[in-house]
Amino acid sequence: MEDKLQLLIDTIRQEGVGRAQAMADNILEEAEKEAAQIRQGAAKEAEALIQEARLEAERLRENTAAELQLAARQAKATLQEDIASLLATAAFSSPLQQVFNDKAFLQELIQRLAERWQESGGAALQVSPEAEPELWSFFSQKAKAQLQEGISLSPIPGLKPGFRIGPDGEQYVITFSEADFHAFFTHFLRPHTKALLFGE
Repeated sequence: MEDKLQLLIDTIRQEGVGRAQAMADNILEEAEKEAAQIRQGAAKEAEALIQEARLEAERLRENTAAELQLAARQAKATLQEDIASLLATAAFSSPLQQVFNDKAFLQELIQRLAERWQESGGAALQVSPEAEPELWSFFSQKAKAQLQEGISLSPIPGLKPGFRIGPDGEQYVITFSEADFHAFFTHFLRPHTKALLFGE
C-alpha cells in the first residue's frame, strides 16, 4: 500500500510539475508574443516618426529654397532699381539745375506746355524721333561720367559702406564686402529662415 501511495504521490507530483511547466511555458510564450508585438509596434512607430521627420525636412528644404529664390529675386530687383535711380539722379541733377537756372528756357517751356494743353485738352511732353537719339546719347554720357567717378549705394538703412560701383578697365564692377552682402540679403529673409540659416 505504501508503494501505491508513493506511486500516487509521484503521479500527482509529476502532473503538478507538468501542469506548472505547461503554465510556465504558456506564460513564457505569451510574454514572447507580447514582446514581439511591442517590438513590432515600436519599429512601426519609429519608422513612422522617421518618415514624418524626412517629410518635414523635405518640406523645410523646399520652403527654404523657395524663400531663398524669392529673397534673391527681391534683392536683385531692389539693387537694380536703386542703381538705376542713383544713375538717373546723378546724370540729371546737374543738367536739370542748369535748366532751372535758365529763366528764358523755363518760360519758353511753360509757354509750349500751355499751348499744347489748350490744343489737346491735356499735356504730354513728347520728344521727336529725331531728337530721341540725342537725348539717349546725353543720358548715356552723363551716366558713364558718373560711373567713372564711382558711386556708392546703400539700399537698406545701416548698410555701410554698402555697394560700390566703379570702373575696372573697360567694364564696371560692383564691389561689396561679405558683411555688406549678408546684411543686404538677410533684409529680404523671414525671421524663421534667418534663424535657420545664420543662427540669428
